[in-house]
Amino acid sequence: KDLLTGLMMVSGNDAAEAIAEHFAGTAGDFGVLMTARAREMGLRNTRFRNPHGLTELNHFSSAYDLAMMARHALEKGEFARLVCTQEATVCGNDPAGKAINKELHNTNYLLFSYQWADGVKTGTTSAAGKCLVSSATRYGQQLIAVVLHSDDRWGDSQRLLEYGFKNFSLRNFAPAGETVRYLPVEGGLQDTVPLAPVRDLKLVVRNADLKTVKTVVNTVPTVTAPVPAGTIVGSLTVTRGMEVFGRVPLVTTVEVPKAPFWRRLLLRGLFR
Repeated sequence: KDLLTGLMMVSGNDAAEAIAEHFAGTAGDFGVLMTARAREMGLRNTRFRNPHGLTELNHFSSAYDLAMMARHALEKGEFARLVCTQEATVCGNDPAGKAINKELHNTNYLLFSYQWADGVKTGTTSAAGKCLVSSATRYGQQLIAVVLHSDDRWGDSQRLLEYGFKNFSLRNFAPAGETVRYLPVEGGLQDTVPLAPVRDLKLVVRNADLKTVKTVVNTVPTVTAPVPAGTIVGSLTVTRGMEVFGRVPLVTTVEVPKAPFWRRLLLRGLFR
């Protein structure tokens, strides 16, 4: 934990080396593992030669790839808590064995200057210039910005994040479990069964497009009892014109048992 704190809060290259050697034997071998993980994530414009980012031949990444890495890492609770920490103390011993405490102050100045900021990492080399992968959360919507080789990484990052918050919104178009339609049931104890999305359908949409965004429900015409709860019978799609923004399966939310034989005869009009 101390190594990760030193690595992420104050760009501890020594911590990066120690972590890499522990897991892979050498820093270079750890770079190979990092590159392989990037490929697993579908990131094609990244290659790691070391674990800390210091300039090295064929060591590179892109703004998009860095954003995808940050999004993935921020899903880890411990990582998310660490990268928004402004100050921390790590404890250890000096070469003589005397206990010492080291006060650390996060090098991400955005955490101190922008009230919505909650990450992520600075980076500076002579070749790459001043860089920042930043994140901010406002009213439940988290955005990531990546600035590379910037003359004003704090201002550029804040302007990018403000642009995102101003022009895009996170909307839940189909809350999980919320009934969107009732489907006819043949031969059941109930005539209909409620349908709901199997999960939230949360999408980021440009505010200017909100008036033209539509939700479309497609289902089978009917179902025949017995109908188990959780049966997939259709989908809810969010569209704008011919463009599909997102789709979620619709499932039955309750079980509908098969009706007794005499009731089915009544429903068919065979008994008077």
